Amino acid sequence: MIYILDETYFYARAVTSLTRPPSSSYGFNFQDIISNNGHVYNSRNGTFVCPESGLYVFAFSVETQRRDFMVYIYRNGHKFNDIGVWPDSSSGSNKDTSSTLQVFPLTRGDRVYLYATDTDSIIEPKQSSFSGWRIGSMTSRSAFMAMAPLSTSSSPVYFSTEYLDTSDSFFIDRFQANKDGVYLFFWNMEAGDRLLKSWLQVNGETVGQTISDGRNLGYDSGSNLTILRLRKKDVVTVRQDSRAVGDQTMISGYFMFS
Repeated sequence: MIYILDETYFYARAVTSLTRPPSSSYGFNFQDIISNNGHVYNSRNGTFVCPESGLYVFAFSVETQRRDFMVYIYRNGHKFNDIGVWPDSSSGSNKDTSSTLQVFPLTRGDRVYLYATDTDSIIEPKQSSFSGWRIGSMTSRSAFMAMAPLSTSSSPVYFSTEYLDTSDSFFIDRFQANKDGVYLFFWNMEAGDRLLKSWLQVNGETVGQTISDGRNLGYDSGSNLTILRLRKKDVVTVRQDSRAVGDQTMISGYFMFS
């Protein structure tokens, strides 16, 4: 079976600096729309409107300069979950970028956008972007997302707060494929006051790595994305060499096609 991308998708970038909207009812308005199939994204208010209930993926990158703040996905006026991004360039003139990829169910008419907790939040252009796409119905494919809410030195990493698991394939410290096929995995590791390395492994064999260096700024995050062909019952884990900070330490993934 070949999986064809659902017709709902968008991708937009920031072309000028974006200030936080005065109200949490709408989001940062990424102005440069590269794709917008179905006209689901409104660049005037930075909002995606869900045209059909189902599973959706949202990815975004935020760049800052001389400041730090948290950016979260909001739905219908409220923070959707506790997984955000935290770019931190507060201690110098250099810029910093942080990214995430999240999977969750939406209902037709839901409004999704990005919003920051700090009133003086400013997103820098060029490297900052927001995208989303529908991957199917709730029962059509395996998808999961989880985070480590507290600091953890466990290896494999314990992602103890589970937000999504459509096929009962995620078990706190591992994902087990429920059928043969091609899967996407994204993970982010947050380091505090230390160098932190992590490895995504399939059956104990490394297929991807992140490096986060918080020794100078206090905190730093590193993320990576892999697309893997797995066999049924293959086990995917994240291992680390030190201690990850909670909140931004997360993992997500979904089945793409056979």
